[in-house]
Amino acid sequence: MDCPQLEAKKLPSSCRSGWFIKIGTIYIRSDEQLEFKQRKSYKIIFEGERTNKNKLPVKNSGRVSSGGDSVELFSNTSRIITTTVYAVTIICGLVGNSLGLYLALRRKAGNRATNLFMANMAAADLLVTLFAMPYSVLFINVRQQWIGGVIGQVTCKFVHFAYQISIPASIFTVLLVSFDRYLAICYPMKTNLFRNGKVMTTVIWISSAAYAIPFMMANDILKYNDTNYCLRIFTPFDNQKSIQIYYLITFILLYCEPLTILLVLYSLITHRLWKRKIPGNVSEARIRSAQREKRRIVKALILIVMVFAVCWFPAHAMHYLVYYRKDIYRSIPQEVEMFFFWLCHANSIINPCLYVLISPSYRKFLQGSFGRFCSCCSHANFNSLTRRSTGMLTLSRSFDATSNTVFGFSFKIKDIVETQL
Repeated sequence: MDCPQLEAKKLPSSCRSGWFIKIGTIYIRSDEQLEFKQRKSYKIIFEGERTNKNKLPVKNSGRVSSGGDSVELFSNTSRIITTTVYAVTIICGLVGNSLGLYLALRRKAGNRATNLFMANMAAADLLVTLFAMPYSVLFINVRQQWIGGVIGQVTCKFVHFAYQISIPASIFTVLLVSFDRYLAICYPMKTNLFRNGKVMTTVIWISSAAYAIPFMMANDILKYNDTNYCLRIFTPFDNQKSIQIYYLITFILLYCEPLTILLVLYSLITHRLWKRKIPGNVSEARIRSAQREKRRIVKALILIVMVFAVCWFPAHAMHYLVYYRKDIYRSIPQEVEMFFFWLCHANSIINPCLYVLISPSYRKFLQGSFGRFCSCCSHANFNSLTRRSTGMLTLSRSFDATSNTVFGFSFKIKDIVETQL
């Protein structure tokens, strides 16, 4: 289709149902892939087109103007705030998931498969922190602008692959932990394939890679107006239909099914816990203690389901609006959109906190690790202070014949050291 270039003010009727931009020999529908952004005298269109379909904007100075409609783009204040929030989230994610990975790998007590699942979850969430979050910061500030050449092509594909493999890996591991808990509580004496940590971890990463590979293959570098862009093009298929199908599968595979499985498994666990009775003659205090423990576990299970549902639903809703209902999407502020996507990324820093805090054994191991760390620090402090005080005493003796002041000062230091210890 011979559609006009970006500088055109009016489009022929054949293009108004969905604008096309020619980049090289490829025509891209602007309302599928691109969103308005000014570059010199041109308007580059990036993901999330927000203006009406009849005209291209002719002026952009903080707002996009289109045929009388006006849409606020990211202001400098919004960019600074969003970038700062993401920076804090990235730091928390690195610390929290690194700590979770350390606890899972170093903890010898408990089921080895469970420890491996927890380590797997922390590793997947670390990938979200290292790739998904920084990419969002990049998108906020420069959109899909990228470097060119072979390095640009490799990084464009690799970053999106790492981004897309980390999210399903994290979600699938949450499901695996849920199956593990269900089997441990409802069928504690049975061995099952789900309890084989190495096999299930391999299955998780292969499944996640299968989900991410189409996304990696679809991303490529396209050059326009001397600027490189990392864009998603589902050639030779219809781009709009392909991406609609892709995100529909994503919604079913990574939200509807996991949420249903979590609800079913945790409902069965809750039912089994409430039916279970303590054998033999037990005191009233023991019964009350058991009931309190049951309530604690049930609350924790409800919290896990709620956190998953609340964190991930807004992002899937935005995908639906972007690719199915652009008329509604255009009316949503971009700050709201970025908050929704930040919320799903924040799930990766909530996961380690949630699973460590609700597990008494992990809490005890964490406290013990911190205790050992503080003990090592104290011991190092003691050695350092002792060496300093010994050195000061030696120095004082060398000046003893000529200066009582130095001698006295050195003993004051020694007294202070002994008092602190």
